[in-house]
Amino acid sequence: MKIDDYIRKLEETLQRIQELEKQNEYLSKQKEQLEKENEDLKKKLLFYENPNTPPSARKIQKTENSTENIPVHKKRGAPNGHKGATRPTKEPDEIIDVIADHCEKCNSSNIEKQIIVKLRY
Repeated sequence: MKIDDYIRKLEETLQRIQELEKQNEYLSKQKEQLEKENEDLKKKLLFYENPNTPPSARKIQKTENSTENIPVHKKRGAPNGHKGATRPTKEPDEIIDVIADHCEKCNSSNIEKQIIVKLRY
């Protein structure tokens, strides 16, 4: 073999080594990511498999990244300009004066002389 053949073979080998190093770095990052995900899933599984936790208390904890349930602050009640639909108030048909000599609860005679009760029909 000639020296040129050795040099060409050496350059191909070096290029292959660089490609394998890049692939190794990518796979290492992916492995770390999968290990972290696996550990998170194991923690969740332990939460559900714990025999001391009743089923009613086993709730999924929300993640911080969840943007689905962000509360939107809205005005409560009818929109502005909405005409109300309340009934008109009626005047009482009869006013009855109730006079008592003593208090029903404590039998004290120190009470007001007249209590007005309004009846509505």
